[in-house]
Amino acid sequence: SPFYSTSFENPHHSELLEIIGQPCYKSKLRYRSDYISKIKRRGVLHSTNNPNYQYPTIRVDFL
Repeated sequence: SPFYSTSFENPHHSELLEIIGQPCYKSKLRYRSDYISKIKRRGVLHSTNNPNYQYPTIRVDFL
């Protein structure tokens, strides 16, 4: 999948910060139901772990 992931550890708290930056400009978020109801529409559901998002997306995880 064409996405960029940058991970680094916070030296003070040893917490993993994962940032996946994919700014969304004009396209709306596409949901799994959009592809089910429009099965013939040309498109790919890129993410199965986060099915509500279509690239580009911004996800920030604090673990």
